[in-house]
Amino acid sequence: MVRGEAPDDLLDTYHDERHPVGAELLEHTQAQTALMTAFTPDGRRLRSLLSTLIAEQPAFARALAERLSGLSVRYPGAHPLTGTRAPNLKFRDTTLFRLLHAGRPVLLDFRDEPGPATPGTVVHHGRPLDDRPDWAALDTALIRPDGHVADVTPSGEPDQHP
Repeated sequence: MVRGEAPDDLLDTYHDERHPVGAELLEHTQAQTALMTAFTPDGRRLRSLLSTLIAEQPAFARALAERLSGLSVRYPGAHPLTGTRAPNLKFRDTTLFRLLHAGRPVLLDFRDEPGPATPGTVVHHGRPLDDRPDWAALDTALIRPDGHVADVTPSGEPDQHP
Protein backbone atom coordinates (compact mmCIF):
# COMPACT_ATOMS: atom_id res chain seq x y z
CA MET A 1 0.00 0.00 0.00
CA VAL A 2 2.65 2.51 0.98
CA ARG A 3 4.82 1.67 -2.03
CA GLY A 4 1.85 0.73 -4.22
CA GLU A 5 2.74 -2.99 -4.09
CA ALA A 6 -0.27 -4.30 -2.12
CA PRO A 7 -3.91 -4.29 -3.17
CA ASP A 8 -6.08 -1.49 -1.77
CA ASP A 9 -8.33 -3.94 0.10
CA LEU A 10 -5.47 -5.61 2.02
CA LEU A 11 -6.22 -3.76 5.27
CA ASP A 12 -9.86 -4.88 5.04
CA THR A 13 -8.66 -8.42 5.84
CA TYR A 14 -7.07 -7.40 9.15
CA HIS A 15 -10.17 -7.79 11.32
CA ASP A 16 -11.15 -11.18 9.90
CA GLU A 17 -7.58 -12.43 10.28
CA ARG A 18 -6.68 -11.04 13.71
CA HIS A 19 -9.97 -10.75 15.66
CA PRO A 20 -10.36 -14.53 16.22
CA VAL A 21 -6.76 -14.66 17.48
CA GLY A 22 -7.45 -11.89 20.00
CA ALA A 23 -10.72 -13.50 21.12
CA GLU A 24 -8.94 -16.81 21.69
CA LEU A 25 -6.16 -15.07 23.63
CA LEU A 26 -8.74 -13.38 25.86
CA GLU A 27 -10.54 -16.69 26.49
CA HIS A 28 -7.26 -18.43 27.42
CA THR A 29 -6.16 -15.58 29.67
CA GLN A 30 -9.49 -15.59 31.51
CA ALA A 31 -9.38 -19.39 31.91
CA GLN A 32 -5.81 -19.30 33.25
CA THR A 33 -6.68 -16.50 35.66
CA ALA A 34 -9.71 -18.42 36.94
CA LEU A 35 -7.66 -21.59 37.32
CA MET A 36 -4.71 -19.95 39.07
CA THR A 37 -6.79 -17.85 41.47
CA ALA A 38 -9.23 -20.57 42.53
CA PHE A 39 -8.06 -21.50 46.02
CA THR A 40 -11.14 -23.53 46.84
CA PRO A 41 -10.88 -27.33 47.15
CA ASP A 42 -12.52 -27.62 43.72
CA GLY A 43 -9.97 -25.23 42.21
CA ARG A 44 -7.06 -27.18 43.72
CA ARG A 45 -8.50 -30.47 42.39
CA LEU A 46 -8.91 -28.96 38.92
CA ARG A 47 -5.27 -27.73 38.93
CA SER A 48 -4.13 -31.17 40.10
CA LEU A 49 -6.09 -32.92 37.34
CA LEU A 50 -4.73 -30.54 34.70
CA SER A 51 -1.16 -31.05 35.97
CA THR A 52 -1.60 -34.82 35.73
CA LEU A 53 -2.98 -34.61 32.19
CA ILE A 54 -0.08 -32.39 31.11
CA ALA A 55 2.44 -34.81 32.61
CA GLU A 56 0.83 -37.96 31.18
CA GLN A 57 -0.28 -36.75 27.74
CA PRO A 58 2.63 -35.29 25.72
CA ALA A 59 0.37 -34.39 22.76
CA PHE A 60 -1.99 -32.52 25.09
CA ALA A 61 0.95 -30.77 26.77
CA ARG A 62 2.35 -29.70 23.38
CA ALA A 63 -1.04 -28.52 22.08
CA LEU A 64 -1.62 -26.54 25.28
CA ALA A 65 1.86 -24.99 25.13
CA GLU A 66 1.37 -24.02 21.47
CA ARG A 67 -1.98 -22.42 22.27
CA LEU A 68 -0.76 -20.51 25.28
CA SER A 69 2.36 -19.27 23.47
CA GLY A 70 0.53 -18.25 20.28
CA LEU A 71 2.40 -20.78 18.14
CA SER A 72 -0.87 -22.48 17.20
CA VAL A 73 -2.17 -19.37 15.41
CA ARG A 74 -3.10 -20.26 11.84
CA TYR A 75 -4.21 -17.81 9.20
CA PRO A 76 -6.46 -19.01 6.37
CA GLY A 77 -4.77 -20.15 3.17
CA ALA A 78 -5.12 -22.40 0.15
CA HIS A 79 -2.33 -24.86 1.10
CA PRO A 80 -2.23 -26.70 4.47
CA LEU A 81 1.07 -24.99 5.37
CA THR A 82 -0.12 -21.50 4.42
CA GLY A 83 -0.86 -19.47 7.53
CA THR A 84 0.92 -21.84 9.92
CA ARG A 85 3.98 -21.00 11.96
CA ALA A 86 7.08 -22.15 10.09
CA PRO A 87 9.45 -24.45 11.96
CA ASN A 88 13.08 -23.47 12.40
CA LEU A 89 14.22 -25.33 9.31
CA LYS A 90 17.90 -26.17 9.29
CA PHE A 91 20.02 -25.67 6.19
CA ARG A 92 23.66 -26.48 5.51
CA ASP A 93 24.72 -22.88 6.18
CA THR A 94 21.99 -21.40 8.42
CA THR A 95 18.51 -21.80 9.89
CA LEU A 96 15.21 -20.20 8.95
CA PHE A 97 15.03 -18.24 12.20
CA ARG A 98 18.49 -16.74 11.52
CA LEU A 99 17.26 -15.69 8.07
CA LEU A 100 14.27 -14.00 9.72
CA HIS A 101 16.55 -11.80 11.88
CA ALA A 102 16.59 -9.27 9.05
CA GLY A 103 12.90 -8.55 9.75
CA ARG A 104 12.03 -9.09 6.08
CA PRO A 105 10.08 -11.78 4.24
CA VAL A 106 12.15 -14.87 3.45
CA LEU A 107 11.71 -16.76 0.20
CA LEU A 108 12.92 -20.33 0.55
CA ASP A 109 13.73 -21.64 -2.91
CA PHE A 110 14.08 -25.43 -2.86
CA ARG A 111 14.40 -25.85 -6.62
CA ASP A 112 17.52 -27.22 -8.32
CA GLU A 113 17.43 -24.22 -10.69
CA PRO A 114 16.70 -21.22 -8.40
CA GLY A 115 14.44 -18.45 -9.62
CA PRO A 116 15.37 -14.76 -9.78
CA ALA A 117 16.02 -12.67 -6.68
CA THR A 118 13.02 -10.88 -5.20
CA PRO A 119 13.54 -7.21 -4.18
CA GLY A 120 12.93 -6.58 -0.47
CA THR A 121 13.02 -10.28 0.33
CA VAL A 122 15.75 -12.45 1.80
CA VAL A 123 16.16 -15.39 -0.60
CA HIS A 124 17.69 -18.69 0.46
CA HIS A 125 18.41 -21.48 -2.00
CA GLY A 126 18.69 -25.11 -0.95
CA ARG A 127 16.67 -27.87 0.67
CA PRO A 128 16.31 -28.07 4.44
CA LEU A 129 18.20 -30.83 6.23
CA ASP A 130 15.13 -31.62 8.34
CA ASP A 131 13.07 -34.72 7.56
CA ARG A 132 9.72 -32.99 6.99
CA PRO A 133 7.58 -34.59 4.26
CA ASP A 134 5.19 -31.60 4.13
CA TRP A 135 8.12 -29.29 3.29
CA ALA A 136 9.82 -31.77 0.93
CA ALA A 137 6.90 -31.47 -1.52
CA LEU A 138 7.48 -27.74 -2.11
CA ASP A 139 9.42 -25.76 -4.70
CA THR A 140 9.22 -22.47 -2.77
CA ALA A 141 7.90 -21.10 0.50
CA LEU A 142 7.46 -17.42 1.34
CA ILE A 143 7.80 -16.79 5.08
CA ARG A 144 6.45 -13.61 6.66
CA PRO A 145 8.74 -11.66 9.02
CA ASP A 146 6.63 -12.95 11.95
CA GLY A 147 7.54 -16.55 11.01
CA HIS A 148 4.21 -17.55 9.47
CA VAL A 149 4.02 -19.13 6.03
CA ALA A 150 2.60 -16.54 3.63
CA ASP A 151 2.49 -18.76 0.55
CA VAL A 152 3.97 -21.90 -0.94
CA THR A 153 4.47 -23.36 -4.38
CA PRO A 154 4.01 -27.13 -4.41
CA SER A 155 6.53 -29.06 -6.49
CA GLY A 156 5.80 -28.88 -10.18
CA GLU A 157 3.36 -25.96 -10.02
CA PRO A 158 4.08 -22.54 -11.56
CA ASP A 159 5.81 -20.13 -9.18
CA GLN A 160 3.40 -17.43 -7.95
CA HIS A 161 5.98 -15.30 -6.12
CA PRO A 162 7.04 -11.99 -7.66
